[in-house]
Amino acid sequence: MALRVAVTLGLPDRLRGRGASAGELAAELAVAPVALDLLLEHLAALGILEPADGGYRTTGYGANLCGDADNGLVNLLHLHAAGGRAELAFVELAHSIATGEAAYPRRYGQDFWADLAEHPRLRESFDEQMTHRFRDQIPRLVAGFAWSRFSTIVDVGGGRGSLLAAILAAHPGLTRPRRPLAT
Repeated sequence: MALRVAVTLGLPDRLRGRGASAGELAAELAVAPVALDLLLEHLAALGILEPADGGYRTTGYGANLCGDADNGLVNLLHLHAAGGRAELAFVELAHSIATGEAAYPRRYGQDFWADLAEHPRLRESFDEQMTHRFRDQIPRLVAGFAWSRFSTIVDVGGGRGSLLAAILAAHPGLTRPRRPLAT
């Protein structure tokens, strides 16, 4: 959770290069200085931050949590992105096991797909996450399955269609529905 909060507050990006003290950061972010200092100390113990000039700065390891790291972690960990929200729904897992009901609607008042449809920023973060997640896997998925045994293929559930586009490019005989699903 500490990593999620650090990413959500933008700490790795803010502390890259020139560091800052807990007091400076607390004033900038309008958060409790003592609590923030405890978080910063914990992040330093994890190797995400290091002490610098009376404050903290992001380490090389911590730079993996910066917005330009191109590894998908920021989008996955950010508490206000689709991945972060979805994973927070697991807090309701015991309820789901006991009742058979989905956790996401219990936590957020509607199912995941309705939430994405209602909140374009969440939808964009989900599409970005799916694109990043499958980027390295697409060639193996395209080559590792006998897609040509089908005549039609449908991509249901999101992303930007990268996997579908790669499958269609590799198997020109396949068709896809011409009408996208409502979002």
